[in-house]
Amino acid sequence: QFYDADLKILPDAEVVRAMPERWDRTVDCQDNRPTVSFDLEIRGDPWKVLGAGLYDARSQQAVSSGWSSRQSKDGYRYDMHPYIWHYAPVEFMVDLGLGPVTEEEISPQPGSHFQVGPCRYQLIFAGDGYSAGSYSSSSGATMASFELSAPVQQQASRKECVFLFHSSPTANHSVFELEYLDAAGKKIDTSGGSSSGSQILQGVRGELAAVKKIRVRKYSSGHRVVIRLPGLPGLPPENQQVDNLFRVRAPLLRFDQEYEQQEYIRRITQLDMTHISTPNLPAGTYPRWFTNATPVEVLEDYAQVMGVQGQLYVNQEKLLIEKGKMPWPLEAQEKLLKLWKKLRGP
Repeated sequence: QFYDADLKILPDAEVVRAMPERWDRTVDCQDNRPTVSFDLEIRGDPWKVLGAGLYDARSQQAVSSGWSSRQSKDGYRYDMHPYIWHYAPVEFMVDLGLGPVTEEEISPQPGSHFQVGPCRYQLIFAGDGYSAGSYSSSSGATMASFELSAPVQQQASRKECVFLFHSSPTANHSVFELEYLDAAGKKIDTSGGSSSGSQILQGVRGELAAVKKIRVRKYSSGHRVVIRLPGLPGLPPENQQVDNLFRVRAPLLRFDQEYEQQEYIRRITQLDMTHISTPNLPAGTYPRWFTNATPVEVLEDYAQVMGVQGQLYVNQEKLLIEKGKMPWPLEAQEKLLKLWKKLRGP
């Protein structure tokens, strides 16, 4: 059975409309992007993988948007869904912390702090009922804010608390990890985390009262490893000779809202995009499906939905998809200027 967003069974006619074609592919995809896995084998001193990223080696644009990871005894696996359907050399970047390791324990109470090199980290908030995945942040010249969102209700089996640290000065590459210990000194499972500027947020599975100490593990050195690959295997073969990102084809795309469609256009073409106000869209406008589609087709459809047909163009100087009247090409402008000077005379 197929279901819509409200968990109502879709009739056969709707299923056919939503999935009009089938295609033969060897690549798995998720969220409009291919699924890529990187397996790392790491040997030697105590180590910690601190983060990873994937970049287009030619443009140096980040094509990854988050990841999931799994650690084993001798290695690490990163699963990514990069915004890349074209054949191009890519750079897989991994930040590593290496031992020997020193340890320090601090209280789980706000005000506790620890030092890593020149950076001082202070626990400024600890609370129950929040999720490390539900937050928003902003920063300015004199103030930074971090807003947490609490779920309406948490299941008893999924209790969670969060810890928010502030670093001074800002340090995005400090080589340490945090472990949360119960009364018996055992590690409590974490539930993800994130950082934004000088703020570090971590989630812990369970109630705040169960956390009795925080162990800080400091690695003696940090390294950034960049692995250059000729390209990602298994992408659509028709994209092998494409030299324009607007002509790259994706096997299947689905957008549940206009923001997702705009984000795909922006990320897959590696361009910024001007803000376009969303009109009142009639019911049923989304989701929108595409098969074997190029960014040009997705962009034209987006312009039609937003009511700006023929008003979007690429500003090549700013690398920006803008709304407005397309300017004359630079070569045409120069020819017109010469003609105007000639007609005007000395």
